[in-house]
Amino acid sequence: MLIVLTRFYLSSSASGV
Repeated sequence: MLIVLTRFYLSSSASGV
């Protein structure tokens, strides 16, 4: 589950850049 959250966070962060 942690992996999913991490991926989601990274994806959101990358999109925010």
